[in-house]
Amino acid sequence: MAYLPAYAWAEIKSHLKVTYLALHPKMPVRPGIVEVPTSLRTDVGITWLANSITMTPGTLSVDVDDGRGVLYVHWIDVEAVGSREAASRVAMPFERFLRRIAG
Repeated sequence: MAYLPAYAWAEIKSHLKVTYLALHPKMPVRPGIVEVPTSLRTDVGITWLANSITMTPGTLSVDVDDGRGVLYVHWIDVEAVGSREAASRVAMPFERFLRRIAG
């Protein structure tokens, strides 16, 4: 199951990033809510993706628009404002594996 190593790697990177932001003297954060489109359509897949995002430090899934296939995610340091680019940074580490598991 390739999801577990991918999830662990995303966790490590996120922990390091949040630690850096917390310890930086100027705390250079740019919090915001981004729209993250997903190709997952099952309730299980979307729930698993939302939980994976929430459990990763620095991000929190706040809402789902099932009709549009969109998650709304609070991101502690918004690195991308476009929904496709935000999806590639926030959701893709998980989604590409979850598509196979929970479609």
